[in-house]
Amino acid sequence: EEREIFSEELCDAVEKFQLEKTEQSLKLKAEIERPKLERMKMIMAEQMVDENMIEKIMREAWALIKSSGALDGLVPDEEQIEIRNFFAKNYVEITEMYRLYSPVNSRGGTHELDYIELCKFLTETEILGEEHSNVILRIFGESHVRGTKSKSSIHLQLNQTEFFVALTKIAGW
Repeated sequence: EEREIFSEELCDAVEKFQLEKTEQSLKLKAEIERPKLERMKMIMAEQMVDENMIEKIMREAWALIKSSGALDGLVPDEEQIEIRNFFAKNYVEITEMYRLYSPVNSRGGTHELDYIELCKFLTETEILGEEHSNVILRIFGESHVRGTKSKSSIHLQLNQTEFFVALTKIAGW
């Protein structure tokens, strides 16, 4: 019986020693790899989401939207802050959608969305169907905030800020 107790104590001591050794090994490896990780963070910083940059972009975009009056009469002022916050919170995802659909008809350009690209986005996501082409055209024309308000021209293009307006108008439709 004393042998069994001694054997169990010895096994526990060996297991504890192995755990400590593994923990020390992991800490040492982490210290060795830390400079590499820091360098990788610096290299990839441009590709990481920068919340301050998103806030700055949204502040400028929202100022343009507000000054254009694009949402006047559609969304009460108190709800416009909620919409702005939604766009800021989902900025990365919305930008990716915008970039995915903007090169559909423009030979690869991802900085503007034309009428055909907006239609493709709305029909593929099943937000609106092809039978709503008049509604899509109206929303497309009314979403311009850069001073070009031609409600019937499909030759205009939406920048990302105007895409935010279009999404808001679609939600209100």
